[in-house]
Amino acid sequence: MDSNVQIVKSFKKLKPIAEIPETPEFVTCFLPSLPNSLLPSPPNDQHGSSPITPLFLGSPFNDLGCLGGSSSQPRLIQHPQSEAQKLSSKFEKMERFLKDSGFDSVGEFLKILFYNPSHISGESDPRGSCHAKAVSCFLQRQNKIKMSDIISLIYKHKHSVPSLASPLYSERHASFSPSVSSGEIFHARPSLFSWATNLVADHVHCEIYALTAKDDITHLRALTNGRCLDRANLVTWEALGRFSIAALCEKYKTRAPVSWYLTKSMTASRKNGIVILKKRCPHLIVSI
Repeated sequence: MDSNVQIVKSFKKLKPIAEIPETPEFVTCFLPSLPNSLLPSPPNDQHGSSPITPLFLGSPFNDLGCLGGSSSQPRLIQHPQSEAQKLSSKFEKMERFLKDSGFDSVGEFLKILFYNPSHISGESDPRGSCHAKAVSCFLQRQNKIKMSDIISLIYKHKHSVPSLASPLYSERHASFSPSVSSGEIFHARPSLFSWATNLVADHVHCEIYALTAKDDITHLRALTNGRCLDRANLVTWEALGRFSIAALCEKYKTRAPVSWYLTKSMTASRKNGIVILKKRCPHLIVSI
């Protein structure tokens, strides 16, 4: 009876192992080289005692910091900086920039920065898009810092005037000279003052020329000598009756605002920096 017993070995049915598809070539170039221990064992070795080591495919963007991928090192949380720390960091960046900028001087840097290409002559713009946009935003006051802030910093800077030991000390007392152009002055403050004065002088000249035009209605003639009878403004009692100091003031304010402001500044009295109007000899009449 015992000899007819047949021993049957039972085998546990193993679950099939999922096959890993081949990695595409456009992804393989980004993967780091993997050691042999990380490769999966062949499917024929299913009954081996060693467990299968899973394969973790890394992201191809882990090593590309410029694309915003995660770094292998833990990201440290930066504490917020105070305004003094931010300013100190900006001064350090400025120090490194001026050392390694490649420009011969600050003047050359500003000359290249504010390069103004001529569109009339058909000249191409050598500036990059970031360069052109940054200068345009600054000149059109699209940032917090305005041109008036920069001009004031330059004009009031302690090095913008010659020192007592400077061989160009004479420029300290030559803020403006009709015979010396601003390009011949070395220091910034007298050069800026001379440039601004000449600019205003040219503008005032144009305003006064427009006020003294021959066809102006405020110009009255005693005689015409038979010329321009249709356009001549003769002296009449009616014309004299229309004359008004107040109307003349409004005319000058509108047609020559810079000239009017300069004349008023020369004639008006001030108290604590504020213009006051006197009852006797008011500066408006004196200006006219």
